Amino acid sequence: VENAELDRMGQGMLMGRYPLHFHLAGDASGSYVRRNSVRRSLNRCVTLHGTFGADVDGNVCLDTHGHSLYLEDGIEAGNRIVDNLVIRPLVSATVCSDFHDMDWAGNRPSVSGIWITNPNNTFEGNAVVGAAFGVWFTFPTNHEEHTPFSDHRGGFGGVFGASRAYFADPASGYGPSSWVNRQEQARTPTVFRNNTIKGSLRNGLFIDGLVTDSDDGKIPCLSGAGHQQPGECGTCPGTADTFSWNPTTFDINLEPSARSYTPTPNLFDDIVIAYGAKSVDDFSGVGSSYWASGGAVVFDRAIFAFNGNGASLDNRAVDWCAAHFTLGVGGYTAKWTNSLFIGQGDERAIKIYDGGFLIQDSRWAGLEYLAEMRSVSDGNTNGAQLTRSGPLGWFDADSSNDLFNWAMGGRVKLQPKSDTLPNLADWSSERIVGKWQSQKHLHMVATDGFGDHLQLGYTEFVYAEDRFKDEGWGPGIKKSTAAPSCRMWLQCGWTVWCGTGVDCQ
Repeated sequence: VENAELDRMGQGMLMGRYPLHFHLAGDASGSYVRRNSVRRSLNRCVTLHGTFGADVDGNVCLDTHGHSLYLEDGIEAGNRIVDNLVIRPLVSATVCSDFHDMDWAGNRPSVSGIWITNPNNTFEGNAVVGAAFGVWFTFPTNHEEHTPFSDHRGGFGGVFGASRAYFADPASGYGPSSWVNRQEQARTPTVFRNNTIKGSLRNGLFIDGLVTDSDDGKIPCLSGAGHQQPGECGTCPGTADTFSWNPTTFDINLEPSARSYTPTPNLFDDIVIAYGAKSVDDFSGVGSSYWASGGAVVFDRAIFAFNGNGASLDNRAVDWCAAHFTLGVGGYTAKWTNSLFIGQGDERAIKIYDGGFLIQDSRWAGLEYLAEMRSVSDGNTNGAQLTRSGPLGWFDADSSNDLFNWAMGGRVKLQPKSDTLPNLADWSSERIVGKWQSQKHLHMVATDGFGDHLQLGYTEFVYAEDRFKDEGWGPGIKKSTAAPSCRMWLQCGWTVWCGTGVDCQ
C-alpha cells in the first residue's frame, strides 16, 4: 500500500479493526506500507500483528486514536519502522493503555506514538509529536528475574494474544519449536536511531509498564482494572511487578537450554527528546523525559532540550554488574556520550532515583540545575558519574566542536565560569531530610572536574545534610573532604563496589 490517504478509518474499541493492518502475516518480506497519510482514524494508524520482515516507511499519522504505530503480540520481528511521522495520538480504549493507566496517575491519558513489544525490529528516523508517551517499550516475559547471568534460559520472552496459538500450530508454517516462539524479548537489543520525540505530555521515552496480554475481556477498562487487581486486566500496564530489559547477544536458533548470553548495550544514536511538558506525575517515572527499568541504553549524540521533566532511572531487577560490560563501568543503568542537555532557565536534566547515570563527553546549558532529586526518593541511589563533561563553553574546544557549537552564540544562556559550579544539583528535597539513605548513598562523582576551566581531579559530592546549605554547588550538596568510598545503593553483586573508583572484576 503506497501513497494512499485514509481518513476516518478503523473501528474504535474493536481488536483487528485498523486502517493499515498486517494480520498474522508471518513472513512478509517485500511487503510494505509507504508514504501513506492516515488521519482521524478511530483505531490506530499502522498495526503489525504476527508479522516478520515488513516495511512501515514514510507514513504520516495525524489525530489517530490509540497507540499509533503498534506491535501487537510481541512476536513481531525483523520489521523496519522508519521515517514515519506521528502527530497527536488521541485516547481510545481498544486496550487499557490506549485510554489511561489506572494505577499511575489518576486516569490521565497514556496513549503512545510508538508501542513496542519486541525490540528485534528497526526503528529509525521516526518523529513523534504531542503524544502522552512518545515511545513506549514493554515486552512479554515469563520470568520476573531479569539478569543476563540467570540460569533461566529461554524464560525472558513470550507471545501475547492470537499469535500464541496461531504460531504454535505447525499448520502456520512455524510450530512450537520455531525461533519465533522462543524469542527472549527482555534479553534482545534493538536498533533505535535518529528518532525524534517532541512535545510529550507525560513521558518522552519509556521502558517500563508490564502488560500480560494484548487482549482481554475487560474493555474499555474504564474503572477498577489496574494492577491492584492482578490478572483482571491483562492490558493494563503495572509497575509493582514490572519487567526489566537486559540486552544480550545469543543464538536464537539454539534450544533455550543450550543458549549462552553476553551482555551488550542498546545504542540509541542521534536521539532528540525535546519540549516535554512539565508533568506533575512522579510515581512510576511517568513524569520524565526518559524513564527506564533497565535497557543498558547508551545515548550517543543525543539532544535533551527544553523538557519540563528530567530523565530518571529505575534499578529493580537490573543486573547493575552487567554494566561493567555494557556501559564500561559497573553499577549504572544508562549512559550518555557526546550529548547535550539544554534549557531556558528552569529545567533540570536528570532526576536522581534508584538507577545510576553515567555521563561522558557531554555538555549542558541553560538549566536551572543539572540534577535534582525525584520527589519520591529517600536518597537510596546509584548516583551519577561525570567524565569529561561540564557546562557548555567550559571546554576550550567547544567553540569548534560541531556537536555543541551550534548551541553557542546566544542560542542558549551559557553558565558563567567560576571556581565552583552553582547549578550542579538541587538536593533540597524535604523527602531526604534525616534519611539514612541520603546520608549513606546519595552522591555524584566528577572524575576529572568540569572542563578545562574547572579541573578538580576525582571528586565526590555528597549530601550536605542541611537541605538549604549551599557551598557553591547547589542547595543540599557539598564536595566531600573524605577519601572516596562506596556509596552506591545497589552494589555490583552486593559485595563489590562499582562505579566510583573500583570497577567490577
